[in-house]
Amino acid sequence: SGLLPFLQTPLDLTWGTEYVYFWRDEGVGAHRIDLFPQINGPFPFSSPYLETSYLFGIRETLYFIEPHDSESETLYDDRDFEERTFYNVQFTGATTLSRDYALSSEKYKIFRHAVRPELSYLLVQGSDQEDLPFLDDEDRLLEKNWLQYSLNNYFRAIRLDEISLFRTNFSSFKVSQVYDLDAEDHPFSDIYFEFIIRGFKNLFLSYENTVSVYGEGVTTYTLQARYKNQRGDRLSLNYHYKRDPEISPPYFYSVTRAESLSELSTRLESRISKLFSIKFDSTYSLSSDNTVNSTLSLIYHNPCWTLEFAANRSTDDTGFYLLLSLAGISTPLDITLPDF
Repeated sequence: SGLLPFLQTPLDLTWGTEYVYFWRDEGVGAHRIDLFPQINGPFPFSSPYLETSYLFGIRETLYFIEPHDSESETLYDDRDFEERTFYNVQFTGATTLSRDYALSSEKYKIFRHAVRPELSYLLVQGSDQEDLPFLDDEDRLLEKNWLQYSLNNYFRAIRLDEISLFRTNFSSFKVSQVYDLDAEDHPFSDIYFEFIIRGFKNLFLSYENTVSVYGEGVTTYTLQARYKNQRGDRLSLNYHYKRDPEISPPYFYSVTRAESLSELSTRLESRISKLFSIKFDSTYSLSSDNTVNSTLSLIYHNPCWTLEFAANRSTDDTGFYLLLSLAGISTPLDITLPDF
């Protein structure tokens, strides 16, 4: 992925490029190449009081299919190549209102509150995906024709002895909702609330929840805490609750009913030398009383690139992968093995 100015224009070119090799001793494997360039920029009639922008993108995905058993060979019937094309369009308009309040503190002189209302339109359309192999969730993109509003509040404490804002003392409160223009029933998503506190030097706290507008109450909530020290070590804890495990953002009304989901996620990153660090991720399900996913990584750091080797184990699969990152380019090699 990366970002570059587009020719001699005020536009920016962003792209996401991914190559993944899915190998299985049974079932369907594939080489998947995903190309996703996008162009974004401001509308020419933007004013100091109104910020407007647009984004256009096209996503091309190529599949080189490798059946590994008789059932897969019959299913794909000598079809060793498939492709998918999606495009997306987004228009956004926003404005920002702010007010400063004098503080009597010796360290901080001004408290700033900014309100930013925002309205955006998102369209995602593409080709049929039914004939594509299902390797992971990226193989089934959701078509969208959405209108979204949000009301964002930002809070800052400013020190006059610094040129820039004291960024570590920054908090926000956000509210947003999506309207599905193609939905025949229940077009409104749940209302999303997010509260972030960054008032401590090395500690980050956040709380998110979604509330149904159709009488279903609170459908999800998440509590998160992250800590980082000067050496670069990081620790994060995340508790997540979903009333219905099958729903996903932006959480539209669902008639399905299943047992609620409660998970506790932990991530620990630590430097073991100037060149190497380790990372451990774990997700424990409080609902089923077992570890559903865990990953252990060893990362080599170079000034211009990093190389990560990771071993992952989930409830039904074990995998290893290498991730090479070069100044804005990420190329993963994913090798998945059967459960053992």
